[in-house]
Amino acid sequence: MERAEANRKISESVNYIWPNKDFVIVCDRPKEIHRNQEGRLHNTQGLAIRYGDGWGLYYVHGVKFTEEQFKRIANASITDIIAWEDIDQRSALLRERPVKELLENVPKRLIDHSDACGGYDLWEIELKDIGKARVLSYTGWSSDKEYIKFAKPTHSNALEAIAEMRGLTVEELQASIMS
Repeated sequence: MERAEANRKISESVNYIWPNKDFVIVCDRPKEIHRNQEGRLHNTQGLAIRYGDGWGLYYVHGVKFTEEQFKRIANASITDIIAWEDIDQRSALLRERPVKELLENVPKRLIDHSDACGGYDLWEIELKDIGKARVLSYTGWSSDKEYIKFAKPTHSNALEAIAEMRGLTVEELQASIMS
């Protein structure tokens, strides 16, 4: 068999291959791969990638977690998630928790509600070990997915808060949604 043909057969039967001048590193194909609807590595129940020997990697919405971090997820409160050390991991975890669930488990006060632009609620929430914070909760403009974003502590109007976050005036925000 020609060298090129042998290399092709090897590369078809392995997941990764790193050729070097003096050696080659070859990795078997995973036994399991879990992805979300966007095609990102994702599994909230265990390993997103598992190899035949049981070793694998943890991912939530395409964001990598260590085994220790992954074990913390199941019991993580909203305070734990908001205080999570890695911003990408924090964002991935917030995608997993419905906004209503996050908000029902903390002391909160509604600051402002607006039906404009699909509806926004500006809340002041009390987070254990962190203190007070303001968040916007809303439903996406093009889907029924609920979102939550932090707002400045000085915001007292929901539309002003979201417009400022997007670098717009309230009028520009409303016009951008209507167009």
